[in-house]
Amino acid sequence: MPKVPRRGNAGLTFDDFSNGGYLYATMQDGRKAVAIFESLASLSISRTEHVTSGDFASEMPVSTTMTAEFNTLNIGKVSISFAVKESNGQRLIRFDYTGGFRERVLSGRFVLALIRTGTMKVGNRAFSFGSFEFEPSDVDRIAKITDHAERISRILDVLHVEQDWDPSTLSDKELSDLSSLALALLDGEPVSLSTVGDSMLEAGLVDVNIQGATIRLLAIKESRGRYRLYDLFSDSVPFMFCFSKKETGEGAIEMPPLLLFSVEDYMSIVNFDARSFEKKLAGIHPTEQFDEAMAGGIVSMLQAYDAGARAGQKLLSVAILAAKAALEFNDSADNRINYWQAVAHERKLTGSEKDELAELGERFRDDAAVSAACSALIGERRNARLALKRMDPKSRSLFESWPIARFLKCPDEEL
Repeated sequence: MPKVPRRGNAGLTFDDFSNGGYLYATMQDGRKAVAIFESLASLSISRTEHVTSGDFASEMPVSTTMTAEFNTLNIGKVSISFAVKESNGQRLIRFDYTGGFRERVLSGRFVLALIRTGTMKVGNRAFSFGSFEFEPSDVDRIAKITDHAERISRILDVLHVEQDWDPSTLSDKELSDLSSLALALLDGEPVSLSTVGDSMLEAGLVDVNIQGATIRLLAIKESRGRYRLYDLFSDSVPFMFCFSKKETGEGAIEMPPLLLFSVEDYMSIVNFDARSFEKKLAGIHPTEQFDEAMAGGIVSMLQAYDAGARAGQKLLSVAILAAKAALEFNDSADNRINYWQAVAHERKLTGSEKDELAELGERFRDDAAVSAACSALIGERRNARLALKRMDPKSRSLFESWPIARFLKCPDEEL
């Protein structure tokens, strides 16, 4: 698949992030500094507190660390350490913060507010640091890092990505790709795409790969070599594609493109949004064989979930919604099993739900696969294994490769 390329100086570099999470300040009023940091010894905080400084306010974990060299106040991902600097009787404070993009936004805002006001309140305990002395270029650096981290955080939110990568662990290319997404999705700028020699490509799927995770997007051509990028769930793009086994297009099937990916794709894709998927799914007009076309994607999603997909819980929610849509279209035994096995991945089935499956298994007792699946889902593993013995070796091997096979195991077995 084509990749989103880097485009110019889209943002700060890896070095900016890896070396930018700290700031030194000196305090002329040494006696006040000593009093403040000595008071930390009696504070003994180690819990979540409401922290405020100027217009900044947030619930943040707070703790103190005491060593022979430093007294340190830890607030969220920010550490404020105090040490004596012998020359001129000044005291030195270091502000240090780490973490993912979202954490750096919160930390950066807090540090900048503290620099501006010189005051801080932790719960009911107020501190006044007086006048800090900073290098203006250092403060500007922190502000730029915070602003850039906020843009990336906004992109992650727009794309429904829960991962909060630590920028200091990313490569320059990964940082630049995320910056390019900010240009494309926040600013609405078209981007150049490498289309593997096919400059006539009108639309297609593109991937942005970050530390083994995949953000998948839809690219629609705007001009020669330039494309606009859209989230798969965006209201701005059609959600359903039409497919047919016949070249004439006769018997085309409308279905979500999200149901056409492989197990490997589902393992790494992280930009899922169940609420938007449900909304888009409601706009599809099912035609003949809609449920059969959906089945492969549903099973692949469950297989990826079982294998530890990066966005597993969101993927499972999408699989349940897709299975429900297939069942509503066609109340077949296969669709019922797909739906209930998806639900059973998320929670224990109720007594009435198990009764429904027991009745289904009884009606299809001559179908070994249906009988085995129903028995496995309601916890009757012995009956399920007896049904498996009625299958030929090839059919049994295929059944045991499906997600339903996890329910053949005892509760204390590793799934």
